[in-house]
Amino acid sequence: MNSVLFVFCCLLALNSIQAHYWTTWYDRDNPSGNGDYETLYEQKKLGYVCGGCKPIGAECRVRGSVYTFTRWYGTAPDKLSIHCLPTKGLACVNSQQPDLSCNDYEIRYLCPTTSGTWTSYLDRDNPSGTGDWENVAAFRVRLPKCH
Repeated sequence: MNSVLFVFCCLLALNSIQAHYWTTWYDRDNPSGNGDYETLYEQKKLGYVCGGCKPIGAECRVRGSVYTFTRWYGTAPDKLSIHCLPTKGLACVNSQQPDLSCNDYEIRYLCPTTSGTWTSYLDRDNPSGTGDWENVAAFRVRLPKCH
């Protein structure tokens, strides 16, 4: 009981720390086919999560519900093969459920910020050929790494 209380207090403190933020709720899959897969890998295919940084926390729920759970507190109504992890996301496999059907889940991530300040202006290309290309991917190797 004491360890559960300690973890809950830590999560509340983490939620209030400045320089961290929660993403919106992601629900990119429906529980049809093999199950409901709200994985970080699949979400990143659709766009950046945490601005390209690694999430430091995750919170999950059945879509539209107010009841949330994480890896450390709360329980999912289904047996999960990936249980609300910031590094992997969430996965529910239909065949592992007593009624062979998963709920529809959504997930959000707790993200770090690198500094809270703006970078200086960056310029790596000149307007020639097809245009002036100043895209994030080109600067990624030069930008500071997220912690």
